Amino acid sequence: MRLTARNETISQIAQNVVFYLLCEYERISSKSHAILKEKQLIEDSIYQMEKVLKNDTFLAEKPVWDEFNSWFRLQIKECILEEIAISIGFNEMERLDVQELNKLFYHFLTKNFAENKEFVSKITYIVNGYTQEWVDKIFFEFNLETSTIEKIENLLCFKKDSFQTSDLLLSTIRDFSFNFTIQDHLLVMNSAPVPIS
Repeated sequence: MRLTARNETISQIAQNVVFYLLCEYERISSKSHAILKEKQLIEDSIYQMEKVLKNDTFLAEKPVWDEFNSWFRLQIKECILEEIAISIGFNEMERLDVQELNKLFYHFLTKNFAENKEFVSKITYIVNGYTQEWVDKIFFEFNLETSTIEKIENLLCFKKDSFQTSDLLLSTIRDFSFNFTIQDHLLVMNSAPVPIS
């Protein structure tokens, strides 16, 4: 599940970078990039950007993802404990032993992700803030403040012969993305309960 979430996150970042580059191309050249005329070329460019992000940026480093996972678990823990405190009161919460608190925590965790759209939106907003910092860092690594047509072309991997075929691309996506996630839901969750202590 973490690998699927990681791949989806990288895919979203790749889309963000590619569309930013296309906007910059249009700003610099005063015309739309040829890639916009064919959906397959956009998909191929995003796929190529995903490969670059996975292999040549800080997103290729395991500690980055370990740190993100630890940070995410802490965010979930804080939000769920806040929900419990609001529901039963802080004094009642302090009286619970660790086992009771863990059981209640798991109940609130499951219930909030299953039924509470506001809670999911809150967590998604927090995660999006974190990943936006990654996008900013990637823009800095790629030195996108000084974009040129040639640089944009290179980053878009706009060489027709280097693109994957659509069948191979779809096959690769299926291999990585076989999952049970639903669009617009948070994908970075760990399937294991988050223990309190």
